[in-house]
Amino acid sequence: RIGTAVASHLLLRAPESRIILVGRDEERGSRAVAEVLGENPNVGDDSVSFQRVDWRNDAELRSVVADCTCLIHTAGPFFEEKPTPLRAAIDAGCRAYVDVSDPLDFLELSLAMNSDAGESGLTAVLAAGAFPGMSN
Repeated sequence: RIGTAVASHLLLRAPESRIILVGRDEERGSRAVAEVLGENPNVGDDSVSFQRVDWRNDAELRSVVADCTCLIHTAGPFFEEKPTPLRAAIDAGCRAYVDVSDPLDFLELSLAMNSDAGESGLTAVLAAGAFPGMSN
């Protein structure tokens, strides 16, 4: 629900945006696209799409991030995970990265990429939070 809320907020403020929702389940992805489009009747059907991607699979993740200017990572839980989406955003030359992580280990690994992010021109907002935060 956080990802669709973020997508809806982005389209509300920047209806020219093109958003790719990603996840492992095609059916849930289709429902998520329908939800976002239903909440934003002012945008075209091509404003939101879905791609089946497991963010823990580096090759799958990199294939979708390669053409993105911004990556917003809301797919938790983040506990005992590595910030591979941040690394993919840095390597792809994205301009912005946001996540809603909270485990300290995840954040420390992310902060260790600060120099790489700066050198690539990426602005990263870590631990943007969920309650309260981007979804409400």
